[in-house]
Amino acid sequence: MRKIAVCIFCILLAVTTFAACETDDEARAVQATLVDDALDHMNEDFKAEHMTERAYGAPSDSPKEITYVIKSESDFEAAFKDFPIEIDFDEDMLVLKFFTGDALKYEDGGRRFFYESVGATQEGKVLTAEVVKHKTTLLPPEEAMPDASVPTQECLAFVVPRSDVEQVELKIDHKNYEKSWQGELIEECEIVGEYTDELTDDFAAMAAQALETETAYAEKIAPQKTLEKMLTQFDKEIDFAEDMLVVCCVRTNATTLDEVQYDKGVLSIVLGAEPAEEVKAFVVKLPSLPVFMVEI
Repeated sequence: MRKIAVCIFCILLAVTTFAACETDDEARAVQATLVDDALDHMNEDFKAEHMTERAYGAPSDSPKEITYVIKSESDFEAAFKDFPIEIDFDEDMLVLKFFTGDALKYEDGGRRFFYESVGATQEGKVLTAEVVKHKTTLLPPEEAMPDASVPTQECLAFVVPRSDVEQVELKIDHKNYEKSWQGELIEECEIVGEYTDELTDDFAAMAAQALETETAYAEKIAPQKTLEKMLTQFDKEIDFAEDMLVVCCVRTNATTLDEVQYDKGVLSIVLGAEPAEEVKAFVVKLPSLPVFMVEI
């Protein structure tokens, strides 16, 4: 009887192992967090080493696409100067997909685009990522005409569970996105204070340049490394795993935070304010969101 039980157990173990082997080769859904502005956080040397065909004048014999997998903190630090989210390389890894983008650029304040992740699957060593490329319209079409330009370098970064992925395939759906002002209202937010004197020299210069043509300028702060590049000091406690900050540079004295809306990567902040002659910087705290653009 004991031999029969052992035989049955071995057969069940063999069947289970075979089924697991089959599953490894079948497509399965995976959790993938997308960072679509990875190039903005990348070291220049690393970026230059991964140019794709014709992007910004790269040689025509450059690769059409490049997949690069980062599984360690040391490799991550060699590639990036900072990054908008924290990565635990014991559990996860970072997969980069470099490719050549549209041969168009848009006037600042005109049209831009951003990517939204809608799903990812892994089959064997191939990660298939489905993304939507939203073209945003911030001005009427007649005021936002594109200029011809050389093809652009693009890179999408995906934080995924550690695995043996070696290749990324992208499925891109193109859509036009127009701000509807009917996004999600963010209730848990507050102005934590004025930090005009605490702006770093580099960030203050960037804000001043933007305010030569704009009425307001804002940037998202997350994680800690980004905070240190924008503010010389910050006297409040913040957990960047849960929350984020936005620095709002305006020619007003912000008195109240009237409304904050979020809609597919666009964060809209309405401040109750009184006019001021000089530019002031206010910091707003709110729940962490995947933001690609802030409007005030």
